[in-house]
Amino acid sequence: MPYQVRQFKDEDIKSVFAIAKWLHKNSRYKDFDLNKVKLTTLFKQSLKEDSPTQLLVVTQKQTGKVVGYFHGYVGKMYFGEDIAANDLAVVLLPKHRKEAKQVLQIIFLKFEEWAKSKGAVEITIGASTRSNGPGYNSFLNKEGYSDMGFLVEKRIR
Repeated sequence: MPYQVRQFKDEDIKSVFAIAKWLHKNSRYKDFDLNKVKLTTLFKQSLKEDSPTQLLVVTQKQTGKVVGYFHGYVGKMYFGEDIAANDLAVVLLPKHRKEAKQVLQIIFLKFEEWAKSKGAVEITIGASTRSNGPGYNSFLNKEGYSDMGFLVEKRIR
């Protein structure tokens, strides 16, 4: 596979923000603000050893160029003290999606291992950007994730 997945490093900040900017522009969120300071603070939070967030980057093996990332977190569930893990963003730039299945399998395995190490009892993954590929839900189901509930939107401004 011509890609590798590794932990985010401080020197990845510009590349990861550029991909976040692409995601923002090419998603249903394009009409909402994009706050560089907020995002870069969230990215850098994952650098701390005890962080409740994890940021994995996808790089091309030959060039080292960042072409995607997975940003997730852990936190207490609504009803009690159990820990759940969730994604914040999963993005692989479109021209690199031919290898998406293999890349995503590695990403999700690493996230699942990290989530378990943080005490998570459940992982939930969503897709609300409208920029995911057509096979993403099917991929998640094949990886053991079950459809549950639904997500709806209503713009009020």
